[in-house]
Amino acid sequence: MVLAALLCAAAPAHASLQVGIDADATLFAGGKQADDAIAAWKKLGIDAVRIQVQWGKIAPDPAASVPPLGFNPADPNDPDYNWQLVDGAVNRVVAAGLQPILMIDGPPPLWGSGNPLLGNPRYKPSAGAFGNFAGAVAARYGGVVQDYILWNEPNLPLWIQPQATCGFERCSPASADTYRGMVRAAYDTIHTADPSSTVLIGALAPAGGNLKSANANMRPLEFLRALACVNAKLRIITTGGCRNFQPAVADGFAYHPHGTKNPPDQDYANPDDATLASLPRLEKLLDTLQGWGRLWSPSRPMGIWLDEYGYQTRPPDKLRGVTPGRQDLYLQQASYLAGRDPRVQLLSQYLWQDEPVGNPPQYSGWQSGLLYADGTPKPALADFADPFWVDYAGGVLWGQVRPGGAHEVVVEQRMPGAATAWQPIGDVETAGDGTFALKAQIVPFASYRSVSDDGEISDAIVATPPADDGSGGPSGSVNGLLVDRRSVSTVPGAPVPPSFAGLSIEYWSLADYISWAGGVNPIFARLVGALAAGGHGAPTLRVGGNSTDESWWSPDGTPGPPSAPVVLTPPWLASLGAWERNTHMPLLLGLDLGLGDPSNAAAFAQAALGALPPGSLQDFEIGNEPDLYSQPTTFHVSERQLVRTQKRPGDYGYPQYRDEVDGYLGALGAAAPGVPLSAGGFASSVWEDQEDDLLTQADGRLPVFNAHAYALATCGGHTRKLGSTYYTYALLGTSAFRNLVQRMRLLAGIAAANGAQLRVSEANSADCGGVHGGSDTFASALWGVDVLFGLAEAGVRNVDFHTWNGAWYAPITWSVHGGHLTARVRPLFYAMLLFDRATPAGAKLIAVSPNAATAKLKTWATIDPRGTRRIVIVNKDPAAGHKLVLRVPGGAARGQLVRLLAPSIASTSGVSYAGQSYGMSTRTGRLLGRRVSQAVVRKLGAFRVVVPPGSAAMLTVRAARR
Repeated sequence: MVLAALLCAAAPAHASLQVGIDADATLFAGGKQADDAIAAWKKLGIDAVRIQVQWGKIAPDPAASVPPLGFNPADPNDPDYNWQLVDGAVNRVVAAGLQPILMIDGPPPLWGSGNPLLGNPRYKPSAGAFGNFAGAVAARYGGVVQDYILWNEPNLPLWIQPQATCGFERCSPASADTYRGMVRAAYDTIHTADPSSTVLIGALAPAGGNLKSANANMRPLEFLRALACVNAKLRIITTGGCRNFQPAVADGFAYHPHGTKNPPDQDYANPDDATLASLPRLEKLLDTLQGWGRLWSPSRPMGIWLDEYGYQTRPPDKLRGVTPGRQDLYLQQASYLAGRDPRVQLLSQYLWQDEPVGNPPQYSGWQSGLLYADGTPKPALADFADPFWVDYAGGVLWGQVRPGGAHEVVVEQRMPGAATAWQPIGDVETAGDGTFALKAQIVPFASYRSVSDDGEISDAIVATPPADDGSGGPSGSVNGLLVDRRSVSTVPGAPVPPSFAGLSIEYWSLADYISWAGGVNPIFARLVGALAAGGHGAPTLRVGGNSTDESWWSPDGTPGPPSAPVVLTPPWLASLGAWERNTHMPLLLGLDLGLGDPSNAAAFAQAALGALPPGSLQDFEIGNEPDLYSQPTTFHVSERQLVRTQKRPGDYGYPQYRDEVDGYLGALGAAAPGVPLSAGGFASSVWEDQEDDLLTQADGRLPVFNAHAYALATCGGHTRKLGSTYYTYALLGTSAFRNLVQRMRLLAGIAAANGAQLRVSEANSADCGGVHGGSDTFASALWGVDVLFGLAEAGVRNVDFHTWNGAWYAPITWSVHGGHLTARVRPLFYAMLLFDRATPAGAKLIAVSPNAATAKLKTWATIDPRGTRRIVIVNKDPAAGHKLVLRVPGGAARGQLVRLLAPSIASTSGVSYAGQSYGMSTRTGRLLGRRVSQAVVRKLGAFRVVVPPGSAAMLTVRAARR
């Protein structure tokens, strides 16, 4: 067996992981729809089906303030009960050999509320009445049902009101007191009717908010503490609803660890919210409460039933959805995380089929199914029966074969590179629930999959090294400054690629930047030179954007078709050639795919190759945002109107695009041999799910995949009405960095697995020209520094900030006054300047830990061939200064500090780097003022640097003398 000495089978930590599904709409529809669905579930290896037993829909006279005369709520055979829908669902599930799990929930009938006179059935559901109903459910179904869940998401006002009791200054939890009484009553009646049953409590929603009103969503861990009558410091509460406290009782705990858009291993920002990644914290609290007698259970520790878990997809949900490919990936990772936790008994998929979408922008309902609303399967369906995951850090290859049972599985590896073969690296036998785990020496960017004895092949997962960012966060405060303690690693990481940070300029605006008075633009040339002064190469120049698909090569200047108004001529190439000979910027040129004329694109590529200086062309990029070809768009930036015309019919999709790219590859390979070709450049992350397919089908002819990365979505008039303050602060928020970098890390890993590179050929703070009061402020500089380092660490080859003259996000804009050309250098340019100074020739990244993506103080570092460390500190906290206590092992005792400053994060001028500035405008492109640096001396083994609110700095520390 290949690599037998390096591999060993590891028994899964879990005795039995049940797979469940929640699909009431499908089940209650009955007929062929329900029968077909259940047959599909059984084939997929689903073990259990959760069924909601809604009190108000089964009990008689739900709108009445009193139950009907003679009604016996404890008797399941009382003729006033209506069990028809639940009977049908339970019978179908049992007949298929699956296990029904009954969730006994509300809303209750009005007469079952705590005060029917209020007319609100959700108001403090009566414990006694609920106990009677729960006992009736268990008596009716106890012969075929084992597990009962008491209520659904009691920490939300949709199910119990009020959530809080509010006084003059504060609100305190109230719904937990109501729920405690309900579960105590129902636990006893269920066990009386069905002694062998398992009664589960909780079923909490994973996130809430601060209790500022009586019906606010409550955070789950806050609810759990309130259920046990302890406060945030775990001190016992004896007042209010806790005055006569008796603990809630349960046989296990149910939970809904939805991550919304976060991957399964990422927590929410608030520690009282809890995703799948937070299970250890949830379990610790459960164990503490149980140990103190504040929660009673015959099981110790309590098992966990994840009875609801899912990711909504975009499409159709544009607000809370992830891409279908990301849903597929996240569900597989979730299976692994649940499977490795020995306390997790069940992981249940929510839903089977999407609920219908309401009118935008509400996007009502849930769209987390394995099928779209019309029954079309999503990618996750194909991999649901055989989830597979690579735990890079743990060195584990994990999977599950569904249905469970004993299976022989072969785990295979494909080394990075185009068209490499799959090779078996280990055989393993599954546990009884179909899970397996294989310890392995994981090869970075290799692909892994499993092949089971029933012939099923799992999804191929790329082994992408995770970011090593630690936990982050300040460790205290001194004199009003937040104190962060961090240490620079002694192990160099990946080299920073030369010419990493560059510019992307629209074809129609290129002359604004490179030409003036019949020659080269001297101001721009000097600014470009400033970005090359660090010695790591001139910045890249990508010519493209929407104008890529509006360009037409015309050797004689004849206009092209109306859809291609940008005419490229030999004089245009000559101007670009003169610029290249002056600046030596690595050049990327976009080729018009929208026109659908590969011969014209090939002719342009051939002409460019002949006219431009040898070696200047780095890449020809095929098309721009082809996923928007079928969607015409018009938007305005300041006084300019920009129009993207419709280039394809409405049913144009990825398969047609891939075929068109294949045709272009053939034509371009002959016309421009030796110049790398690239494709991608999608506007939507939905098409990015096809990266592996695109690179695989190209069979090595696409050594580069392009991606576009904008921190904020601001296209459309409604988004621009949020105000400048919103965008300024949004750029410094977690999502503007983390979401973008996480996405690029995944794409870079897939590219590497195919022997290709990832270029972020278009990036900036906001799309559609940017937004005034965000893209043009100092906040964009702080964001820019952070994201450049984040993308370099994520494995990206280079990043080009997109621009055109007049755009709000332009690092440089141009105007003419009195016949003189003038440049305005905006804050984002200073971010590029700082990054250049921090990444000299031969620089390699080096970790500064902890450096969490969520931290307001970010720390990045490089080491050059002489051993000099350059530590960049970005304080994205607009309100507080931070004091960094920084250890630099092997460094000299003295360092030099320079700062990137502005009056505030909202400033559009007044920016300085190392005390120098380009001023309000410049006719020379030279930094003005005296360069300012500060000596910093190591004391008690560490450098101490104070970083003012909303600023950045770079500390340079040479290697210690030996």
